[in-house]
Amino acid sequence: MLSPRRAGWPFLAPPGFCTEQAGNADARTMLLPLALIAVLPLAVLLADPPVSEIEPNQTRPTATPATLSSTGSITGVCRGFLDTPESTANDTRDIWRITLAANPLVVQKHTLQLTTSGTQGHTGTVVGVLATGGVADPDSMFSLQSTSINTVPARFCQVYTLGNAAPSFLYRVTGSSASSSPYTVTLTSETVSPTQLTFPCPLAAGSIKFTTVNRTTLNTKLFLFDGATLAPIPGAINDDTVLSPTSGSPQSTLVRTLAAGSYILAIANGGAVDDRPPPADDRAATQSSWSLTESPGLLVNGSSSATGSFSFTVSDMFGDREVNATKPGAYGIAFFRLTVAARCGNADLGRQGGVACHDGALDNNDLIVFINAFFQVPPNYVFTDVGTTGGVRGSDGILNNNDWIVYIDDFFNGCPG
Repeated sequence: MLSPRRAGWPFLAPPGFCTEQAGNADARTMLLPLALIAVLPLAVLLADPPVSEIEPNQTRPTATPATLSSTGSITGVCRGFLDTPESTANDTRDIWRITLAANPLVVQKHTLQLTTSGTQGHTGTVVGVLATGGVADPDSMFSLQSTSINTVPARFCQVYTLGNAAPSFLYRVTGSSASSSPYTVTLTSETVSPTQLTFPCPLAAGSIKFTTVNRTTLNTKLFLFDGATLAPIPGAINDDTVLSPTSGSPQSTLVRTLAAGSYILAIANGGAVDDRPPPADDRAATQSSWSLTESPGLLVNGSSSATGSFSFTVSDMFGDREVNATKPGAYGIAFFRLTVAARCGNADLGRQGGVACHDGALDNNDLIVFINAFFQVPPNYVFTDVGTTGGVRGSDGILNNNDWIVYIDDFFNGCPG
């Protein structure tokens, strides 16, 4: 029989086969027949060997490192939850430093499935850091997401990555005296295709508003990313809407000035995190502390609920667009790709038929829209309040000849560039 080892195949030995190496090693080694290899799933043949824990590993500094590809796994024995130095390997938790071999140019979902052949009793947790007073404590350990026996399947964690080739995080395993059999945590990675949003009137560069207020009863959080690089946009997140200096909403509102380009919006349950602290216009910023991931481009949703509405509204100067969406399962995050288009200057207000929408050109349609917006009751101040005293650009809450002067100048100046 042709030896798979001599032919360059990986060595595979099924139960009951011996692999003694004494004497003539090739003669005494029993190898898996090629016929059996042919019927094994490809995932089994290509799976990376599991990374075994190295004790002690119950603390952040002693975490066992593991770089996992989409077929990677880790394994160990955990019969406790203690982390004190005097604890023994029999009653301590296991801490892992997991680094994902991610594709930075796509959105990926990474599932960590925890299993054991013995008594079920292990719990897996994705761990982040705690920031207090705006400063992250690198020595802290804060639970971001834990496995549940009520999810389908039970006992899995799930994180998302984009824009980062090697995001890392701590993963903690705890057990009990009954969980004496080895556990295995198997990684499965898959690409997530963001839902492409298209609208009859494309979003116009400028102030863009995303909100889940009045669109869902869920506590939500919004994250915005650059659509070309998938890098997180600094400060472009919102957990809780500010309604007044003393009140807020658990739904989210994110308003940012966006240039023409592609963007990715992520929606998760409230309390979901990446490495960005809440900005000043997020009511969550009033909290004394908040949790963060340790790597940019790593998103974690701690909610194990499998359903709910992630519907939202996106608005620009031309109006509101409502988007209906649902949560994609336990720990799920919904992703949307949207395009923001450049206008042909400030005078670009109309398209064919005098419809209010930019079209990249200046013609009679823009004049029609401006005139209608000026004389309608009540007036459309967004379109028309563009001039102040002396025909200087600006808004003053009053519609008069100054607005006409500024608009006409914009119209005849043509498209910039």
